[in-house]
Amino acid sequence: MTRVEATGIVEAPADDLFHFTDWCYNTGWTPFIAKAWIVKLPQSNGLGEVAGMRGMMMGRPIEWQGEVVRHEPGRLWARKAISGLPLKWRMRAEMQLHALEPRSTRVTFAMEYAMPYSIFGWLMDRFYMQKEARKMVQAAVEALGRLAAEEASRRLLISWNVGRKTTQDTS
Repeated sequence: MTRVEATGIVEAPADDLFHFTDWCYNTGWTPFIAKAWIVKLPQSNGLGEVAGMRGMMMGRPIEWQGEVVRHEPGRLWARKAISGLPLKWRMRAEMQLHALEPRSTRVTFAMEYAMPYSIFGWLMDRFYMQKEARKMVQAAVEALGRLAAEEASRRLLISWNVGRKTTQDTS
């Protein structure tokens, strides 16, 4: 089993990041997923949610479904592939969030997979797949940081405009 991960500091609360990344309709932080949809709603404990996904993975167009297998609100979620090529690779993704300060979170996004085809799979993994998987998880962490910064800027602009309007109204 190969595991690749990327870690970064994101200027946003861990709970906000958890809810932003946990549900499948927020695909902006995963550049390799173009579309996602809910196939099955989660149980009350957050487990069992199934999402369908479509995108580009490892350089090829791909469609698959993933099921939430770990769910610890504000801290961690994990999803495993249950269909498509990622199932054949026994692929699993995991997001860990560690609050550093009220508005700062260490984010670790990891992907695990096992290449089939014995020696050919091992060679393909060693010389191509690991590099591509590392790019994917790194791009996801970087995009999450960018989106959090954009959201913080948007909120600041809204509060500035609201404050400015209130000040102008009282003049």
